[in-house]
Amino acid sequence: MFGWWPWKREARPVRALPECGGQSDLDNLFQRDLAMIFKHSPACSVSWAAHALVARFYARHPLFPLYVISVTAERETSRRIAQRTGVVHESPQIILLRRGVAVSTASHGEITSDYLAGLAASHFGHAPVAEEPEANAAPLDLVTEHARAPHRESE
Repeated sequence: MFGWWPWKREARPVRALPECGGQSDLDNLFQRDLAMIFKHSPACSVSWAAHALVARFYARHPLFPLYVISVTAERETSRRIAQRTGVVHESPQIILLRRGVAVSTASHGEITSDYLAGLAASHFGHAPVAEEPEANAAPLDLVTEHARAPHRESE
């Protein structure tokens, strides 16, 4: 039935994205030399798409100081971030902090693989990159990739 699917996927271990919650975690983030906050809403499909990009980025840059905040579970933490940084709350949203000051922000469609790679290059120097994904791993945008792939005639 699914013989048209051009990719064979193997189960791979997934590293959980580090989460930030509560005032003490937030205070620690603002004291770090560099920290990237990803504000994510589990109820939003756009946020889940951004989450997939961030997870893929983190898999390739495991030492990048990235922290996820669920805006539904941590509303107060999310509000405090907006107050302390002066960055208006959005979700999904990336806020890059350098010594507690927001130096880069992106939300919704601005969160791309290129944007994340640019952050790693410009603010983290030569962030260690994990192994390249397997050649047979499915790309993020499966529908577009499938549309580009040559189609087989049904037998």
